[in-house]
Amino acid sequence: MEVKEGKKVVPGDKIGVIEEFEGKGDVIINHGVIRSTKVGELSYDMEKRVALVKGIEIKSPIPKERDIVIGVVEAAQSNFITVRINSINNKRVYSNFTSVIFLPSSPIKTKLPCKIGDVVKAKVKCVKNGAIFLSLAEPDLGVIKTSCSLCGGEVIRVKTNMVKCVSCGYEDYRKLSTSFR
Repeated sequence: MEVKEGKKVVPGDKIGVIEEFEGKGDVIINHGVIRSTKVGELSYDMEKRVALVKGIEIKSPIPKERDIVIGVVEAAQSNFITVRINSINNKRVYSNFTSVIFLPSSPIKTKLPCKIGDVVKAKVKCVKNGAIFLSLAEPDLGVIKTSCSLCGGEVIRVKTNMVKCVSCGYEDYRKLSTSFR
């Protein structure tokens, strides 16, 4: 019995045609074409003429209160910031979690702690009704990577919460984490 194994497949990959193989496992047959329906491993049993996809379950962590997350700022308004979460407690996230940081209201115009495109480290304050609320209140939380707001150039820390562009010299406020790069 000749079996070929080990090829990785993703949903939609063509793994054969019905004239050539019988599709088994996590497959769908559409107009005579056998396609994978999951991320998984493909194996062929050449003797039995079977193409088999064994799906791999990808487990993504779900944020809980007090977890540390890293994400990218997608929107920054005067009263809230939205963050797309990329990792939870240093584990890569494969789901698209969006979270919110509420900013205190003030009659005086205050500077935003981060801007669109910044990479931030935050703590999950709470999760209510599927909404994830974050905080940047601790010293090790805040912006860990950013670029110049004017020219997009590289920036360096010049004060506790100030960055300066090495290209154009523009200085800007950010709530910088102690692990700012």
